[in-house]
Amino acid sequence: MELLVSLPKKNKAFEQFLQEVKKSPRHTQMDLSGYLIQPIQRIPRYVLLLSDLLKFTEPSHPDYPLLEEALAKVQKIAKDINETKREDENMRKIVAIQRSIEGNFKVT
Repeated sequence: MELLVSLPKKNKAFEQFLQEVKKSPRHTQMDLSGYLIQPIQRIPRYVLLLSDLLKFTEPSHPDYPLLEEALAKVQKIAKDINETKREDENMRKIVAIQRSIEGNFKVT
């Protein structure tokens, strides 16, 4: 997301492209960052949907094992996304601390 914010400032052609897309009649109110985050936001919805489907499906139904498998896979994806996000946030904190320490020890 940081790159998406900084790139138009550095690349005028990309900035112009984004402006032209906004003018297009096919354009919705969502910007590029909205489209990029949208698939990630859907994962928790899939977990809820599959959980509900499983709850209302008889265990004897032929789709029941497939729903269980799908739910387990989507839950793992959601867990992996959350862990990756947490690791990224921790890394950002470490880098910020490192930069503040380096800034305190600059030789003038």
